Amino acid sequence: MGYRSEVFIKIDLKHKDELNQVLKENDLLDCFKTTNDENYYYAYGSWLKFYEGYTDVKALINFIEDDEEENSKAMLAIGEDDATTYWGAYDEVELWALCDVNSENFPIQELR
Repeated sequence: MGYRSEVFIKIDLKHKDELNQVLKENDLLDCFKTTNDENYYYAYGSWLKFYEGYTDVKALINFIEDDEEENSKAMLAIGEDDATTYWGAYDEVELWALCDVNSENFPIQELR
């Protein structure tokens, strides 16, 4: 990851309390905004120092990856260097990054 990252978490709603406990135990609860719908719980943190070697980040990664049978947890981090890293079942819970090129700033129709 880059120096600072945006972190996106999407988990099955039944894991909400467990995620909040992991965040609380690692002093990350105030770093994330959360919401949910009828199926999923979402957490988003912005401008976080998110290095895999940090104890709090390791705990969060372990929580996400401890889901091999259910495929119901995923996390995505995008560094300020635009590096993306995925953990968990991102394809099953449909959490991924997309690149969108603004056609107003790139003359794609003029290319041959």
